Amino acid sequence: MKSTYRPDIDGLRALAVLLVILFHLDPERVPGGYIGVDVFFVISGYLITQRILAHREAGTWSLLGFYAGRIRRLVPAATAVLALTLLASALTLDPGLMASTGQAGLSALFSVSNLYFWSSSGYFDVGAASRPLLHTWSLGVEEQFYLGWPVLLGLLMPRDRWRIFLPLLIAGSTLWAEQVIGRGEAETAFFLPQFRFAELGVGGLLGLWRSTRLEAASWLPPRAETAVLGFALGGLIALGLTLDEHTRF
Repeated sequence: MKSTYRPDIDGLRALAVLLVILFHLDPERVPGGYIGVDVFFVISGYLITQRILAHREAGTWSLLGFYAGRIRRLVPAATAVLALTLLASALTLDPGLMASTGQAGLSALFSVSNLYFWSSSGYFDVGAASRPLLHTWSLGVEEQFYLGWPVLLGLLMPRDRWRIFLPLLIAGSTLWAEQVIGRGEAETAFFLPQFRFAELGVGGLLGLWRSTRLEAASWLPPRAETAVLGFALGGLIALGLTLDEHTRF
């Protein structure tokens, strides 16, 4: 199977992660750094879609194999993070916070920590700093996407229906999120996967479009790709410095 590694996307992903880290270290200076998570979702949708299509083209696609690959990639690192975090929490947190951290760890182990934090707190709450596993919410959203996306892709792709249905699903996710935010339930739109599907779906749409239309060569000459990437990096940095928790997003 042909390698699908993209060093430019890896660089964009690194900047997205850096913005999130800076947001947590100093939210006053990088108030919109949380947007790195949104960019990461788009990248994940793109890369996972490309991987699925590459395996299909090579004749090596297997749904169970895909799930096994995700487990091998995510579980060892996630388990190490959970174990070390719980150990540090046991040494530093009071019993009440330790109990909630244990519950969060259990939910993260089963890929539902986004549902746990949605039901118990908000991302921008004052108490969020005392929740050492809060960051696992985004992994929960991704893992739920990994569970359903290959199945959905399998239903749409054989009949070449993704051009119609996927944009409708993305639009539906966005409009639904706007409706929920309009009701004052921003935390619901923040944590739950059906409202984050728009971002993951946009990445998937880009991956599908590139694979079906431009299989033989890059869709832009090298200099143009560099310019587009530079524009994306500059825009990401600008958003990281200007958005904040009050932004209608």
